[in-house]
Amino acid sequence: MPEFACRVGTPYGDVRTETHVAADEATLRAELSRRDLHVFDVKRTGGMLGLRGLVLSGNRRVGRREFILFNQQMVALVKAGLPLLQAIDVVLERMKEGAFRRYLRDVRDRIKSGSSLSEAFQAQGDAFPSMYAASLTAGERSGELATVMARYLAFAKKSEHVRGKVTAALIYPALLCVLSLTVINVLLFYALPKFSSFYKDFGSDLPTYTAAIIDFVNFCQHNVVVIALIVTGVVMAFMSWRRTEQGALTIDRLQLRLPVVGKVVRWYNIAQFGRTLSTLLSGGIPLVSALQTATGAMTNREYISAARTIGEEVRTGRALWDSMERSGVMTDMSVELVKVGESTGALDAMLANIAEFYDEQVDEAITRIVSLFEPIMLIVMGIVVAFLLLAMYLPIFNLSATTNS
Repeated sequence: MPEFACRVGTPYGDVRTETHVAADEATLRAELSRRDLHVFDVKRTGGMLGLRGLVLSGNRRVGRREFILFNQQMVALVKAGLPLLQAIDVVLERMKEGAFRRYLRDVRDRIKSGSSLSEAFQAQGDAFPSMYAASLTAGERSGELATVMARYLAFAKKSEHVRGKVTAALIYPALLCVLSLTVINVLLFYALPKFSSFYKDFGSDLPTYTAAIIDFVNFCQHNVVVIALIVTGVVMAFMSWRRTEQGALTIDRLQLRLPVVGKVVRWYNIAQFGRTLSTLLSGGIPLVSALQTATGAMTNREYISAARTIGEEVRTGRALWDSMERSGVMTDMSVELVKVGESTGALDAMLANIAEFYDEQVDEAITRIVSLFEPIMLIVMGIVVAFLLLAMYLPIFNLSATTNS
């Protein structure tokens, strides 16, 4: 993709020049405007990216744990009094070759060329969270860069902890599902055909129930290629639709309407919204800019859309609590706590309380879901296995009845 040199104005009144990669100028202008930057000029710097740009643009986003480790090192080095460039060089010396190291080299080169730390990270595009560059900007303005980086580090650790607990809670149910499907497939496609061959040697007809299952197994075995192609086509079509804006929005809305999962999704997004806003506000970021950045921390598109609307209403002068209440997706408790926070001047603390409360709610809800899922899965597996065993042993019962008669 082409590279553009942009002259932009920030919400703080600064004018700076940045380099960005985008599909075209119109897309880039729209993205900069969405980030609350005033675009003065955009110039294309070349037909395609240079070698460095090609290397950087072809890599994935930096891993969360790798980024947390980097911030731990930087906080320690900056607090120890090392100059910024020297601290980055120390980290680079100990870092293995990879995408992150190449990004960090580019950050160092930009700082040497006169860019600030926040501008250098912002120029990396989507490789790093947008919230990080905004936090660095606040730290540079307040002269407390180490403090702001430490605050962001605490935020990142908490988010990773919550995400890790959710993932860990889902591992056992996933393994249970795989085990259940394996047992059912062994019974269905190996054991049952063996038994049917054994019964046919006796010259007796199979019961209708057993014969129907055998016919189904034979159909699957004889048409495995066609079935595989159909399943693959359906999955690919669904994934393509899922990547469209309308498809993703439909699925996200469906998640919110599910009986139990919907509550967990709501609580998780509210917690992320509150934690991001709290971190940015405590770092000195203005509310409007903080709301814009907090939008990227949410995972559900219904909430992302609501957060954008909240940001626009706050920009026009409406109170945050009022905009949250009007959105229809925030809980009454979160609205009331924000209202108290705005009236007492402790908004960041109240938002942090909201995040902590809903983190606990998510944790408890997932624990309950997993505890219910396990016996339900075992019961379903038991019923399916019982029906398959019945199909296997029903001919024996018929043979016994025929022999006795």
